[in-house]
Amino acid sequence: MKTTYKSIYTSTGYFFLLLFALVFFAFYKTYFTVFPANKSSIKSEGIIHFHALVSILWVILLVAQPLLIRYKKYSLHRAIGRFTYLLAPLIIGSFIALMYVKYHEVSMSTWKLNDIVYYFYFQILHTIFFITFYTLSIINRYKGNISLHSGYMIATGLIFINPITRRVFFNAAGTSFTVAETIALILTDISLIALMLLAKKNNTNYKLYYLILMMFMLYQVPMFALMYVFFPGG
Repeated sequence: MKTTYKSIYTSTGYFFLLLFALVFFAFYKTYFTVFPANKSSIKSEGIIHFHALVSILWVILLVAQPLLIRYKKYSLHRAIGRFTYLLAPLIIGSFIALMYVKYHEVSMSTWKLNDIVYYFYFQILHTIFFITFYTLSIINRYKGNISLHSGYMIATGLIFINPITRRVFFNAAGTSFTVAETIALILTDISLIALMLLAKKNNTNYKLYYLILMMFMLYQVPMFALMYVFFPGG
């Protein structure tokens, strides 16, 4: 890993530490105050707790891994990296399980296929993003391109900015969904663009962020359209 890129990567540990701290505020009303008997609309408490556990573990991993590199704990970094071979599939499984439970809860078997896809569009995209970024991260790890490996691993964490910060403003601050989601989208873009500019300034692999940004646009453009064109004022 280039020294300049190592500095960028190791600094992201503090960013994800802040994101981890926001988890409590984001899910205080809808999860922690009713734990362990979650009272959300999804009936399967086990799936909710499983999803919460693996997601929190992933954010903790995103905090720990860069800091382990910063403090030269390479053996522990590699050991935790191997743990992701188990944790990543569990996270993907939790995404799919949440959609599966919701599918049966609202009797979607009677729906048209396009209506089902429309309903799960954003959840499906987040699942595809995570799979893509994690896969590219591991491929580049074995190719020896550590800067790309680290960049795509960071990208898996960018996915969590939206659901966490949206809930901070919607659940904790009491803003409308439109305001909360807009702030979440903007914060995601600011984080991504900041990483891109830092990488470009230090003459490292910055072009991967173009791919990441293009993928996030598949989520953001339809979301902005829904909030401000088709269903304004929500």
